[in-house]
Amino acid sequence: MHVSFLGGAREVGRSAILLETDKRILLDCGIKLYGETSYPAPVAKQQYGGARYQTPAPKKPQGDTSYPVPFAEKPHLAVITHAHLDHSGFIPAVFERYGTKFLGTPPTQALSSLLIEDSMRLMKKVPYAESSYNGAMNHFKTISYEKEYRIGNSRLILHDAGHIPGSSMVQLEHDGRRIVYTGDFKMEGTRMHNPTKPIEDTDVLITESTYFDKEHPDREKLEREISEEIKETIDEGGNVLFPAFAVGRTQELIMAIRRWNRNVPIYTEGMSNEATSIMLRFPEYIRDFHLFEEATSSVTKVTSRGKRKSVLSHPSVIIASAGMLQGGSAIRYLTNLNNKSKVIFVGYCVEGTNGRRLIDEGIVNIDGYETRIRTPVMYMDLSAHAGRSDLFAFIKKCNPAKIFCVHGDNCDRFASELKDMGFDAIAPGINDMFLV
Repeated sequence: MHVSFLGGAREVGRSAILLETDKRILLDCGIKLYGETSYPAPVAKQQYGGARYQTPAPKKPQGDTSYPVPFAEKPHLAVITHAHLDHSGFIPAVFERYGTKFLGTPPTQALSSLLIEDSMRLMKKVPYAESSYNGAMNHFKTISYEKEYRIGNSRLILHDAGHIPGSSMVQLEHDGRRIVYTGDFKMEGTRMHNPTKPIEDTDVLITESTYFDKEHPDREKLEREISEEIKETIDEGGNVLFPAFAVGRTQELIMAIRRWNRNVPIYTEGMSNEATSIMLRFPEYIRDFHLFEEATSSVTKVTSRGKRKSVLSHPSVIIASAGMLQGGSAIRYLTNLNNKSKVIFVGYCVEGTNGRRLIDEGIVNIDGYETRIRTPVMYMDLSAHAGRSDLFAFIKKCNPAKIFCVHGDNCDRFASELKDMGFDAIAPGINDMFLV
């Protein structure tokens, strides 16, 4: 059996791993969301919220790093662990070129469709025809957790990964060997999800490495701190703006806020409204569906730009896309907040994005122009990934003979620590192939 790393190796993004048994099985096929580093050329000076923007220094494109390495031969099946575009965004291109079939849970199919369709509207150049998107979705077979799926002489089972609705950990068995691919996973229970469980007697483990060098804060304590920041800001007459990912983070945040702030007005805008509607169709994939339904029904959905002004006319919580301020409605709210307001990030922002620049420098770029934002900005880590302790605890329970560390900025350091613990661990590079 061979395993090839076509994307997501020593990087975050474009996850794509090819297993070759008697069939070729692709594990995820994502895109790299922030490979483009150049800004659009400014056409005229504009004003947002009374602030004048200056033209930024031009940045040279560093080449297109968005997509996985092309496959030498047709994958017979692509297993999609979850809907986020860094794991699903290349689905239409794979279908267009190879006619591959796809497999995932029902929420993964529905949420992937939503995110890919949205990305088609936003991307400057889509590497596939629109008809390929439709064809791929029609060739997407859905299965529930813990159900067996056979392809050739291999047996597949999807386990709940605890990351977002429908997220899966892939267990593949072939010729007496067990390979586990974690995708993105969470070992700690959240408002939305039960914690994932280690898969024992694993021979080969392919694990995410995102937060191997960081512990996440205590969830209960963090939720209380978020609640206190909201109460303080509302009492002073301000708005709390949460730039948040539409799929997963927004819904988790709504439930966390409602746990502690029962009556504060919450507004949501952007793709998160559609994502929430999709999740309501799959109650079995939500930890406490009654509470989820109750919390999301208490939220006011902003469905037009004209309503933003009325939202900002009174103290409230605003949850808007995009989570890294790369477009979306959040950045339009940002420039119109009053001086009593706060901006709180609850998810990781990639270096070079508006979100990271706002946190580090107090500056954002809109339509090619920069401005300094004086609204207080905070980062509160409401992560949907396993932290350092949980990653190591998971690996110890799985006790694999071989470990591949992927999906992280420090995969090599993670592998080195695991080696020091006695594990046979490696951080593969792009296009590396191994016999396992």
